[in-house]
Amino acid sequence: MMLSLELFIYALLVLLTLITGVFVWNCVNIYQKHAQYRHLPGPKRSSFFAGNADLIGVAMVERRIPFVQVMWEMQQEYGPVFVMYLFNQVLVSICDPATVKTLLSNAEHTKPETFDLMADLYGIRFLGNGLLTERDHSKWNARRKMINPAFHRKQLIDLMGHFNTSSDKLVVKFKRDSDTDKPVQLMDGLCRTTLDVIAKAGFGMKEELILEDSPFIDAVDTSLKGLLHQFHNPFDWMDPRCWKYHAEIRKSLIFLRNFGRDTIAKSREAQYKGEAQTNNILNNILKYFDFSKEDFDMETMVDEFLTFFFAGQETTSNMLGFVLLELGRRPEIAKKVQEEIDSIVGDKEFVEYQDVMKMEYSLLVLKEALRLYPPVAGSSRKCAHDLDVCGYHIPAGSNCQLTHYVMSRMEQFFKNPLEFDPDRFLRDEDNPQYAYFPFSLGARSCIGQQFALIEARVILAKLFQNFTFKLDQTQSFGIVDQLTLKPEGQCTNFIYTRKMTA
Repeated sequence: MMLSLELFIYALLVLLTLITGVFVWNCVNIYQKHAQYRHLPGPKRSSFFAGNADLIGVAMVERRIPFVQVMWEMQQEYGPVFVMYLFNQVLVSICDPATVKTLLSNAEHTKPETFDLMADLYGIRFLGNGLLTERDHSKWNARRKMINPAFHRKQLIDLMGHFNTSSDKLVVKFKRDSDTDKPVQLMDGLCRTTLDVIAKAGFGMKEELILEDSPFIDAVDTSLKGLLHQFHNPFDWMDPRCWKYHAEIRKSLIFLRNFGRDTIAKSREAQYKGEAQTNNILNNILKYFDFSKEDFDMETMVDEFLTFFFAGQETTSNMLGFVLLELGRRPEIAKKVQEEIDSIVGDKEFVEYQDVMKMEYSLLVLKEALRLYPPVAGSSRKCAHDLDVCGYHIPAGSNCQLTHYVMSRMEQFFKNPLEFDPDRFLRDEDNPQYAYFPFSLGARSCIGQQFALIEARVILAKLFQNFTFKLDQTQSFGIVDQLTLKPEGQCTNFIYTRKMTA
């Protein structure tokens, strides 16, 4: 009995020693890491361990604003370079075009470890090693070269049928919704449409994603909410009260990965047998695989399958939502868009690629919406070597935040930055290089940039062909940060009426 007690006490002392050692090690690690950045301006830390984490909570809960808005306020107070401490992470915010060029144009500066959070979600592979999350540049570069041809001009022209068909379904949905007394959520329709475009144009999926309910839509929605939940609650995997919710997220991810695996396998088999193929991005990508040499990794392809959906769907729908809000409160700009669409598209049932290329003013409107309301707030890089930025020393290995949302609101770069002015892109002095990067810059710029801008103009043309929009004065213009920036309130307070047809 005495021996057992002595062993228990000994084990307890060992455990306490280990816990104390880990605690002391973490304290030293945090102290040393923070010490490297004491020379940089920034908000005062609320605690040694949490750093400035309270600012996120205050912004989200009390002030009800996106955290990027807080970063803009900090830039105004502390200047183009400032530092923030979040537990053991140090974030250096940089608002300097020359440094943006340096970090985004040079492959030696890699994506930071924070992107690993999207690779797996509660024990299930999510975006894995897709183009968005792959941090090894050599692996990323090889896959990007393989995928690039699927987004060339000729391939995009061949996808115009998908853009038109999905946009026509959106018109049908809005006409159906306008016959009811329920509030119309424009964002719901836009999200379903951009998801349908990627499903059809990206992977040749036959599922109905706009007019009907779909388990695929539910799984996408649950997974996105799960990713957001993990970002906001990184330690709740230890909380038994959350385990049921985590199980729902895992179930959705398993469903999506199985769905993607099945879709890719069917396309691969049909192509291997030489069967006729529908035109979509997946089939164009598979053309560059050598199946005889087993030059194929199914799980990586599923990573890209999910990456295209999650990176391309919300960003385009959010952009269109902000566009409609700004056109709603600026009728003079909306009139110009309407006149352009009337003169180029008229009452055509099919919007041609050539029509889209002529919609130059509509493109300016989209670019201005992306300036003020970028769905992705910015980019980040882990600097490979020491940098000198605006007179401040930035040590190698720093996590540098390059926030497009902040820079687009700085008077140093844009005249009257808070004014929605599409014509600013026609003036060289109002369009500074490396201060505008809603699709990022350099080799790792968004592969789907032209895909999204073409898709958005087709949807815009179809909407202005069939409806007139009027903004209710109670409509909120707030921004919600849910990994991507989106309009607050789902754009429900729109009054839109059908146009009379001859």
